[in-house]
Amino acid sequence: MPALRSSAVIARGARRRFSPIALVAQFITRMVAPRRSRAALARLTDAQLKDIGITRREAWSETNRPFWELPERHRW
Repeated sequence: MPALRSSAVIARGARRRFSPIALVAQFITRMVAPRRSRAALARLTDAQLKDIGITRREAWSETNRPFWELPERHRW
């Protein structure tokens, strides 16, 4: 039984630590993904926008958001 207990302590204490380079790469990835989505939205035709229920004005508004405004930060 002590072996299980020690492995549980090890598993609980083993936290994932990221290097500064990995954190910067993750940050850049989080910034690039919305830009790609917004660029794809800008390329849609009026018929395609109508299919997804968005007007050209709403699409324009979304594509012209600053890069630092991430989707999870939007206040709809």
